[in-house]
Amino acid sequence: MKILYIIANSKSEEESSSRKVSRELINMLMKFHPESKLEELNLYENKIPRLEARYFESRNCIVQRKDSLTQEENDNVDRINELVNQFISADVYIIAAPLWNMSFPSPLKEYLDCIIQQGKTIDISEKGVKGLLGDKERRMIYVQSSGGHLPIILKNKMSQGIKYVEDLMNIIGIKKFEELLVDGTGFTVESKREAEEKAIAKILPLLKSFRK
Repeated sequence: MKILYIIANSKSEEESSSRKVSRELINMLMKFHPESKLEELNLYENKIPRLEARYFESRNCIVQRKDSLTQEENDNVDRINELVNQFISADVYIIAAPLWNMSFPSPLKEYLDCIIQQGKTIDISEKGVKGLLGDKERRMIYVQSSGGHLPIILKNKMSQGIKYVEDLMNIIGIKKFEELLVDGTGFTVESKREAEEKAIAKILPLLKSFRK
């Protein structure tokens, strides 16, 4: 089993609640599956190209290396293809992200744009849209930290990032999606620790249900 850990938080693991809880999640998952291979992708430390129109030969289809592109642009094309191939090869995805402005940090959106590619993760035709990642069971856990507690009635309005990612994964064929919320990190050391402990306590039940 290959686990792809996608970090969308600019804070260090010591400072970030979403990263701290995600690490506990990964450690427990690898305890259950010691044969697993872990790959980590920090979206703030690794190059995530911004998509440009000249990188496409058709809708959602990235070009191959071309003489008309500069060396830097060809390198970006290569990097985009590396990212989508890495994504396709994984079985389990873990995303660590804070709740920012009702969504998530922009590097995660740029990354998601890179991995939605015609003929690799999605097929767009006159007949409609078909996800291509239903060839094997893939699972995603989205770990989100937030400073406050979101009332259920406002959750969909104030926290739209998780729903967006879940819908996008469903479109490309990843049907098993779980969220792990680290709510109420607040403004004090105590509230942050309590929020992290509550989230960590949810990991074992989540992994048990995830294996069904």
